[in-house]
Amino acid sequence: MKKLIKLFSLFTLAGLLFIGCQSAEDMTSPVGDLARGPGFSWGTPPSAVNASAGITQIDLVAGQNQVVGYLEVEVSGTNLLITYNTTGGWYITETHLQVVAHPSQFFVNPAGNPIIGSFPYGDDNLNTNEISYTVPIPEDLTEGMVYIGAHAVVCTEGSGSGTTAVLCPPLLVNNATLLTFSSSNPNYYKTLYFDVPIIDTNTVFDGWCVDATRNIGLSNVPLNMNLLCSYNLGDLACVIEKPEFLDQVNWLINNRGSFSKFQIQGAIWKLLSDSDAWMAAEPAYASSDYMAAYTAAISNGVGFIPACGEKVLIIMYDQANPGPDVCSRIRHQVLAFEALVPCEQEQVCETAWAFNYPADLTSKLFPGHVWFRYFGYKAEEAPL
Repeated sequence: MKKLIKLFSLFTLAGLLFIGCQSAEDMTSPVGDLARGPGFSWGTPPSAVNASAGITQIDLVAGQNQVVGYLEVEVSGTNLLITYNTTGGWYITETHLQVVAHPSQFFVNPAGNPIIGSFPYGDDNLNTNEISYTVPIPEDLTEGMVYIGAHAVVCTEGSGSGTTAVLCPPLLVNNATLLTFSSSNPNYYKTLYFDVPIIDTNTVFDGWCVDATRNIGLSNVPLNMNLLCSYNLGDLACVIEKPEFLDQVNWLINNRGSFSKFQIQGAIWKLLSDSDAWMAAEPAYASSDYMAAYTAAISNGVGFIPACGEKVLIIMYDQANPGPDVCSRIRHQVLAFEALVPCEQEQVCETAWAFNYPADLTSKLFPGHVWFRYFGYKAEEAPL
């Protein structure tokens, strides 16, 4: 898509330089079959897509061969009402529209390709399935015919597994009250219960202890906990004794295999603590074969970054004590819970033009012989 935008930008720049050397009459008057740029001809104009001036639908075609919606054209007094519509999950991000009495009046560059940036109607930065334009019917029509170049950029969400747009999930709050916890979870150190949704609608999370030298100290008194993504600690890395091993911990929670909660928790303390004081305080964890989990994390977790759909550790700590230094204020255990890394479907964008598909005599290629097309429309009845 970036290449496409750059391509159109180059077309636009070249076209503006060329137009700057023309008079107003040169740009607006029919000049027969010979186009403004030498070396190509417009040839015979296309026939009309409609038999009368009622509402007419024309396909909106992306990437040469995919119908992603339609264009509606109708006469409204001395104007044309032209409406873009997309279907099937596609939406419009840009439009460029020009209506002329003769094809040679389209803004094109010397190669014969449309200068969409010079088309007089259109919008950028859209996110819509429908948009309309009222365009005056040109004067001096031949047999009531106008010619319409209707361009759009259309996008849709991809159908693949998605990509990780942001490693850390969006937290609805930066702090939340830890109401209570449960130690009965057979697979995690603690199940944590918060007062408000933190991610999506979730208020309950499974988690681990990061710092066993402090007591969790809840005792039925809720704790105000500050929340941080383990990949975005910044200046608050001091809340973890050994933050340089957070990659290995994140690898471990995503590659548990048959490791028990005792092995995982023991390995986390071993990875992130400055001392082994936790071993005396937590004999059940110290007596497990936590070194197997620790060794696996050390061997495989350097530089680990979880992918879309994997898990990332969210750090939580309290600020119970006054003082300017956040790390000196922490009184209770530093805890962490697991959250899913968000997936974002890859956006697919295409350039689109309005014409009957498959192409017939109602549309023609612009003289540059790229696939870009314009079509004919009967806006007025020919005089008897």
